Amino acid sequence: MAVPILAVAFGLYIFGVTIVLYLRPHMMFGQGGDWKEFGIGRGEQRTVIPFWLFAIFWAFISYGLALVIMSQFATIATSAFPEHLPSITQPQPSIMQSQPIQMPTQPQNFMRPVSASLGIPNNAPGYYVLQNAAPSGLPQYVYYGTEPPRV
Repeated sequence: MAVPILAVAFGLYIFGVTIVLYLRPHMMFGQGGDWKEFGIGRGEQRTVIPFWLFAIFWAFISYGLALVIMSQFATIATSAFPEHLPSITQPQPSIMQSQPIQMPTQPQNFMRPVSASLGIPNNAPGYYVLQNAAPSGLPQYVYYGTEPPRV
């Protein structure tokens, strides 16, 4: 069963917070064990790194550590148990030596503009638009241009 990255990050976060609360470093806590306020000045009652700021930064750090740990674990697992991975093989030489696909030199019917299929020269000024709302239900083309097409 795979352990999610967030579970590892949460475990690291709880472990780090527990250690800091147990040790109560002087830079975050006062002599009586109370938390110092954020700020500079006023002697020993303020700190630049209060506990709440440590908790926020430690959350990001523990997630980054979890990513590194899980990626290393995945690398070790794939090298230790390669038979559980899908095999990636090289293509067979017979497949690689098959004939190349021949591209058509002449444009196909689906590549021609609508005006060409209606018998209008390509250099006619304007364009055709497919109008789907024809009363008969059949597709109908409407011409938009400066001069009417010459059919």
